[in-house]
Amino acid sequence: MCSVRMSMKTKQKLILFILILSIFNIFVSYSITQQKNFNDSADLDSCFAGDTGCYNVQESEYASLFGISLATYGIFSFIGLSILLWILLLIMTYGEKTRLSRYEPKVRLLLSLGILGGALSSVYLIYLQALVIGSFCRYCLVIDFTMLLIAVLYFWIIK
Repeated sequence: MCSVRMSMKTKQKLILFILILSIFNIFVSYSITQQKNFNDSADLDSCFAGDTGCYNVQESEYASLFGISLATYGIFSFIGLSILLWILLLIMTYGEKTRLSRYEPKVRLLLSLGILGGALSSVYLIYLQALVIGSFCRYCLVIDFTMLLIAVLYFWIIK
């Protein structure tokens, strides 16, 4: 098997790209939350531009956990992920010049666990939409597939 060595600059650019993807997912999650919270059920369908798949998914029993919408969990998860990615980027850029470098192993562990958890959650949520709910929410799919892309890129970088 051919192994490709990545330069530190390339790794930094990929981490920055992952950070941008994570911030993008914050905005998409926020959009879902706003659309759901500020529209009653009758208006939710039109809020999603007539997309009945989004309506079916957002109104399903799987759209919330402990009374909190999954999109709200997504906002906070992606904020945490973004903060950790920013710290890792600072460590990679400034190395020993920053006091943060002593936290690098913990930051990498938290990122690995968070990204793995996010990727597994995304696979499960895609499964629910496809085989249990029988409808697809395009916004949810954007978040889920972006999370899977984040996982592939991150684990490729750290291998």
